[in-house]
Parts: sequence; structure tokens; C-alpha cells
Amino acid sequence: MNNVQPNKPSPEPTPTAPSVSTPIPPPTGIDSGPHFRDYMVLYTELDKILWGVPTLLFGLTTAGLFAFGEKVAKTDWSFFSLSHKQSVIVVCFVVAFLYILCGLSIWRLRHHHDLAGRQLHRMESDKDGYFHQRAKEVQRRYRSAPHWLMWTSMALALLAFGIGVCAFFEKEGTQMERIPSDDISRYGMNTNHERMDNGELRFRLMSTDGSGYIRTVAGEKGAWQNSHSHAYVLETYIVQSGWMVLAEFQNGKLVPELLEPGKAVTTKIGIVHNVYLPRGAVVHTVKHGTAQQKDWIPSDDFDKLTKPLSEQELLKIVGRAPGTPPSAPTP
Repeated sequence: MNNVQPNKPSPEPTPTAPSVSTPIPPPTGIDSGPHFRDYMVLYTELDKILWGVPTLLFGLTTAGLFAFGEKVAKTDWSFFSLSHKQSVIVVCFVVAFLYILCGLSIWRLRHHHDLAGRQLHRMESDKDGYFHQRAKEVQRRYRSAPHWLMWTSMALALLAFGIGVCAFFEKEGTQMERIPSDDISRYGMNTNHERMDNGELRFRLMSTDGSGYIRTVAGEKGAWQNSHSHAYVLETYIVQSGWMVLAEFQNGKLVPELLEPGKAVTTKIGIVHNVYLPRGAVVHTVKHGTAQQKDWIPSDDFDKLTKPLSEQELLKIVGRAPGTPPSAPTP
């Protein structure tokens, strides 16, 4: 009879701790169990990103808020094609969302960090080990700072959200909307500021229909402008300071009119005229009417009558002695 040995079950392999290539940063606990080192690596990594990610998000959001704060405060600022009000609402809601995201990130990281810490606390064999000692101080030392950052983020999110809601329910028309100077061309307006050949400064706000406003500031010495007439547009001159002479060409003769502060005069269509301003004079010119085509017509002949006249000669013609104060009556 053949001796048959019964099959013996092969012994089970002894479990070995998995190899961990990642170095374990300090502080370390007392190694207890095959998975302790894996948990330790997870715990220390969570410990680092618990501050890194939320702090970066919090810092970038706060820096962006300060960067946009000055722009949002200006009523002529707008985000893309949105109005100023809509831009404020969008910025406020984006800031609130980022702060909420920061707070939730801290909460989730804190939650998983605590779960890993409790697991390591149970696995640690030494009752005086690192995690046993940390468990005693977790509320005082390790939880307070992340929670402070989390609640600060949520408070700032609530503030930004509240500002956005207030802006949303703000009634239209309660605040005038400023139009950026670069956008006025959309409404048929343009600005054109120049220093003229006679030294005058001209500050213009003009419309495409030929109407507009000009503030003229005289140069360092008195001077004539250029003689011209208008085919369609009227000009109203208003003297702000100093004085001015409006000289018109009527029936082949030079007819001057002296204007003092507060006085105004309006030219007539087709009448050639020229303006003399002394040093320091400031004049407002309002152009009104519609220029259907070329409106400004130069006149070299009237320039030959007006520009040779000095200030003293011109004042004699209008009956005022040189140096007489503008408020003094004309002799």
C-alpha cells in the first residue's frame, strides 16, 4: 500500500509593512502598525497644505480686492461693456465666491486633517507619544489659527455679498453715471485742445453737428484771432474775465464792439468778424446751429483791416483809453 502524505496547507505569508519612499517630515509619532507610516505621510502633507492652499487663496483674493478697490470706487469705471453698477455687482459677487471657497477649503482640509490625526492617535502605542500629546492641545494650539482664517474669510465673503446686494437693489438714477472721456465719441462728441499760433489756449467740446463749446484763454500778450464768417452756425461770446473786442465787417467798414465781464454777443450768419483778446482775458464761446457742410469761411481781406491794429489803436477806436479798468465807463 502506498503511503500517501496528506496535503498540508502552505503557511500564509507574514504581512510586511509596505515600503514608503516618501520621507517622513518631523515630528513623527511612535511607529505602531503596518499602516502607521502611510498615515503619517498623509498627515504631514495635510499639515502643510492646510496653510499653503487657503492662505494663498486668501492672499490673492485680498490683493485683488485692493487692486480693484480704487477702480470700482470711480464712477466712470466699467468692466468690459457693463455699466458701473453692473461692474460693482460682478466684482462683489466674485470676491464673495472666492472668500467662500477659501473658507470651505480650510474647513474640508481641517476635517480630513483631524480624521487622520484621530486615526494616528488610536494607532500610536506610546501613551506619551506625539499624537497623544497633540490631542491634549488641539483646541488651544492647532485648531484656533485655521478656524480664525476660515471665519475671517466667511465674514469678508458676507460683507462683499452684502455690498453686491445693496448695489443690485440701488435705484437707477440715484447716482449719476460718469462717461469716460474715451467713450464720448459714441455720442457724437469729441474734445480738441490746442495752443494757437497767437498764444491762446483753446479747450473744446464739440459735436459732430457743428455745435459745441470753447473756453479761450488769452496768451501772454494781446492778439487777434483769424477773420471768418459762418454759413450755418451762430457764435455766442461770453466774457469771463478781462475784456474782448468783436470786430465785424459791415458795409465795407470795420465796426468794433467792446465786451466786458458778464457781457455776451451773438454773431450773425454770413457776417465776417474777428476777435481781439488782451492778456489774461478768458472767453466762453458757444456754437449753436447745425452745420450741414463746410461752415467756417476765412476772410483774408478782413485780416488786413484788423490784424495791423495794435491794442492801443483798437481801444481808441472803441472810445476807451489804454489801461482803463474794464468796469470804468467809456468816455
